[in-house]
Amino acid sequence: MDRTEVRNLLRHVAKFREKVVSVFGVDAPESAFLLIDMLAQTEDPILRSTLYGGAVTECLLQGCLSAAERIAVARHEEFQDILSLMSLSGTLSDVGKPLEGLACATAALAQAVSERVYVNFAAGNLMRQAIKTRSVDAVNEALDALIDSTQVPRTSDCALETDWIDAANALGADRELTDWVRAVASRRRE
Repeated sequence: MDRTEVRNLLRHVAKFREKVVSVFGVDAPESAFLLIDMLAQTEDPILRSTLYGGAVTECLLQGCLSAAERIAVARHEEFQDILSLMSLSGTLSDVGKPLEGLACATAALAQAVSERVYVNFAAGNLMRQAIKTRSVDAVNEALDALIDSTQVPRTSDCALETDWIDAANALGADRELTDWVRAVASRRRE
């Protein structure tokens, strides 16, 4: 199965959202089941991750929160990588468990720092998950972790993300710290 086939499959399964079946022992849309069932047809890690992600999305769209969480957990158990841990953090927040999502985001940043890859990506995710808790203390702690992470050498990464700053400021985050992050991100883009 190649990537084009996976994209077509993701579009095709939308027709099967209404019927509820069991996936990992909980109710899920048949569309998610079809995607999980396709895992047996590929060993390609990118395609497998895409299938898991599509299944999580299908579950979230239909309000099958337990299934979305179980699939995200299964994805992380298979890959044990930064990206699957970040995805799990977002899913946990999406299913109403923002503190668990924040814990996974914190672990993802720690793993990124340890592996020296995706540090900025994981730090941005940590900020978004902290904001979802609606706790200014959580946001300020995440800001401290993000600032510490800027000193970490890395082998590959994206630009320092700042899409979360306005939401953090609206919650009452430390304005000096968010201004510092914005300034650092602007300097690095130049």
